[in-house]
Amino acid sequence: MRITRSLAATIAILLPAVLMPACNNSQSSNTPSGTVFQGTGFAKSSPNIEGTWRSTSTVTSSTCGAGIPSFSGTQIVELTQSDTDLAVSVFSVCGTEMATGSGTISHQGGANLAHEQTLIVSDTCTLNFKTTQSGLVQRGLQNIGGSSKVTISGLGSCGRGFPCEVTGALLMERCPPASCTFQVCQP
Repeated sequence: MRITRSLAATIAILLPAVLMPACNNSQSSNTPSGTVFQGTGFAKSSPNIEGTWRSTSTVTSSTCGAGIPSFSGTQIVELTQSDTDLAVSVFSVCGTEMATGSGTISHQGGANLAHEQTLIVSDTCTLNFKTTQSGLVQRGLQNIGGSSKVTISGLGSCGRGFPCEVTGALLMERCPPASCTFQVCQP
């Protein structure tokens, strides 16, 4: 029994000494070879939502008074995309640029847009409209459904009730097939 223990102890001490040179040997089979990493899989890219969209919002709640427009209605949105980054231009149905902003699109199809608009109401009152919209790309990249929030703040003598907030449902439809033709509007 004592010989067996002695033999086991000797092997335990000598084994690393025998294996160590093999690990440091430059001829070892575990050294990297080649200059190109070869892997398998696929790269994810963001959905392409660049283009013109008809955007419609339906108000679901508002903390603003009657003097603030309802924000229900249609706008035309032009999106320019670079990978996951978006540039946003918002136009009225008459073709007047209302706001510019930015946004992102995730690899999973989640879109987030933000833009601001300033409206001079009088010499003593300016309103700032900060809009954030979020939604998911749906139906073959033809729709984005989600929500919209507009926060309105008054600068100067705009009266009471600011800041206030309008929230609503958002539907964006790609043009075409949706119509994004500007209307002829009276000045």
